[in-house]
Amino acid sequence: DNSDGGQAAKVPESPKATEKPAEKFTPEMVKAAMKAMIDQGPSKGKTKQERAKMLELALTPERIEAQTKMFNEKISGGKINFEGDVVDEITVEALTEALVKSWISAKKKVNETKSVHNAKQLVQGLTSYSTFNEGRLPVSDKWCDAILQEVGTLAVFLSP
Repeated sequence: DNSDGGQAAKVPESPKATEKPAEKFTPEMVKAAMKAMIDQGPSKGKTKQERAKMLELALTPERIEAQTKMFNEKISGGKINFEGDVVDEITVEALTEALVKSWISAKKKVNETKSVHNAKQLVQGLTSYSTFNEGRLPVSDKWCDAILQEVGTLAVFLSP
């Protein structure tokens, strides 16, 4: 794929069934897996420029080296325990799958945290409204409009 304007990245092949399986991830394998993960998860719906920036930030030599070291430290008995998932093969495909699962899990946790934060802001807005209105809450069909000034943004009314 050369949709980002450059040459297509050469993806290191995983060992063939007849070859000895990889014992450790190489930086090239990690880079290919991280790029594939970004393409499958975080970059969906992003512009080419946003995708390019994500790749630029994620695929620095320092980050690839650090990630390779971290992944290899998790290998035991030819398997890698990746945040609760055991990956049976040391391949680009297996690492990509684990990274995508991890990203989905992290995204879910971030959204849960945002939802809790939004709920707290709504409660604070309702409390503030009642303080300035003799303990009364706004009427049910106009409560969002009534507390918008207190919460400051429409975003708190939406689930992430």
